[in-house]
Amino acid sequence: MQKPAATNPEDGGRGRREGFFTKWRLLGLTIVLLCLVEWLDNRVVSTTVISVVPVQWTRNSSFISSKVDTEALDDSGDHHGLPPPRPHGKLLLQALRRTRSVVTNARLEKISEKERAEWNRKNPCSSRWELQTMYDERSHSKAYPRDPAWEQVMEEYSELHRACTQRVGNMTKYFLNRKDSVPGCKFVLADTNSGAGLGNKILVLSSAFAYALATQRILLVGQETLLTEYTCEPFVGSSWFLNSSQLLLTRSKNHTFQSDDDFFSEINKHFANYKQNASSRLTAAAAVQGKYQSPNAVFPWRPQDYAVVASPDMAHLYQALPRFYCETEQMYYSHVPFVSWSGCINTIPRLFTVLSFMPIFEDLFPDRMVLTRMLRSVVLPGEFLWSRVKHLAHAYLFRKDGARRVGIQMRFRRGGINEAMVNGRVVDCLWKEGVLPNVSQTVTEVAERNQTLTDIKNAPVIKVFIASLLRGLYEHMNKIYLNNPVTASGEDVSLVQLTSSQRQRLNNVEEDVQAFAEILLLSFSDQLLVTPISTFGGIAQAYGALVPYFIEYREDFPNGTRRDACQRGETVDVAMQGPSVGWSCRLDPVQAGNLTERASYVRPVLDIELSNKYSGIHLVTDF
Repeated sequence: MQKPAATNPEDGGRGRREGFFTKWRLLGLTIVLLCLVEWLDNRVVSTTVISVVPVQWTRNSSFISSKVDTEALDDSGDHHGLPPPRPHGKLLLQALRRTRSVVTNARLEKISEKERAEWNRKNPCSSRWELQTMYDERSHSKAYPRDPAWEQVMEEYSELHRACTQRVGNMTKYFLNRKDSVPGCKFVLADTNSGAGLGNKILVLSSAFAYALATQRILLVGQETLLTEYTCEPFVGSSWFLNSSQLLLTRSKNHTFQSDDDFFSEINKHFANYKQNASSRLTAAAAVQGKYQSPNAVFPWRPQDYAVVASPDMAHLYQALPRFYCETEQMYYSHVPFVSWSGCINTIPRLFTVLSFMPIFEDLFPDRMVLTRMLRSVVLPGEFLWSRVKHLAHAYLFRKDGARRVGIQMRFRRGGINEAMVNGRVVDCLWKEGVLPNVSQTVTEVAERNQTLTDIKNAPVIKVFIASLLRGLYEHMNKIYLNNPVTASGEDVSLVQLTSSQRQRLNNVEEDVQAFAEILLLSFSDQLLVTPISTFGGIAQAYGALVPYFIEYREDFPNGTRRDACQRGETVDVAMQGPSVGWSCRLDPVQAGNLTERASYVRPVLDIELSNKYSGIHLVTDF
């Protein structure tokens, strides 16, 4: 039994009493400090989401918070069967929770298990769980597993999406009445150009979601995209479907959205006033050190615009103007309740390099596999489409012996491309890179092998899936392997092409469904050959987490030197067509530079990807 602590008899026991009261004083002081910290934290929440935050113009700046409050992250809860998240993704997770705290007035209620079960019953989506399994079952390619940190971010974003859509109610009325009555709720409306194919639509949707994450906006998708006809609802407890075309009419005749040019004119006027009224302005060198404050901090201004276009028309190659990616412009956009996001290309590489977004993306996607994560979690095939994909995959591609699978995507655009030359290069590439076995053997060599029936039955089979509007490549390769069934490696080659519709039909649900099915079938490959700058093949490589081979479409050099038949890519990411590595932001403290200096993982596309005379950039993935 523990004895009581000894006391000094000369102090009359005062030492024990003073120790007792000292402990209580410390406890009381601790409680006061905790309350003060909580009060300050709540002040940070309201400051971050509602009022104007001074922007620190550095590589580590972010609109989402002035600090990373790791204590605000409670990772001890249920992760729905997933292990605890790895130490990344906390920056965005914190921002989402803080925004949701504003929306719900600090009541961070979550969807109940009963509500979740009922929502899943009304919105069935088998691919949510089965798609990843299809990739995991590949035997000859590197697996890209689920990420608990990303799953947790998706859960939190879904809660924010649910909180805003429930409080807004009828989105059409809310928008058309120009309401902004739910604090913390801002929106991005994803639309696509009328001439966009399925690959373009998916890239635009993914880019809009990346922007929504970085700015904690609610993503909504219009019925004009047709995507909601054959994809799942991705955010548990709510809907991203927008059934009113009035919200997505971005042309001037409607006046629903202000054009980006007009919005930038307003910014120019306000910024000029700011420069006249600011008492002092720091140099670009000081700005790099993080001492520059945003114009709003000195000269308060709130835009009158309720809804602004981000990427309007083909004048900008179906993407936002370069100014959209500047820090000052993004600060102004952060006050606009509704942003319309349109176009037809992938803009994630450029979003990744917006200084205020970089901390979020680098923290959440240290491997830059942002597109693969988003596609496998957000752009999920609906039940009818997924059923078709599973049946086609098991009927034509999958074998119990784990046969290797090769995907080839061919796209011939207008412009007199030599189809026979390209078909020959495909075969040359497959043989040179060891993707398929060569058949150039003599009759004597074939006879000497003397294969028995058992040998032939047990020979490995390589499944080759071809996706093309034309039949020429299939017929070319089929003739080679039909006339030379005995290959150098002893492997058999089985060719499959499901469709050859000759031309692409746009804005057609059945066409999109079949195209989506073939994209997913390509993505189940172990090795992939694609057409440069083709969004169809690009989406397949991103879903499958595959670094592809690019087929060379250009003619040989004028001096007679032959081009290589193909070239291996350097990334899983899909190229962003149009921009170069240079950038200019004349309202920012640092007004110009090179993206590769800002982020070494942003690089120009390979020379072979310039075959359609476009420049471009991409993220170099670490996978």
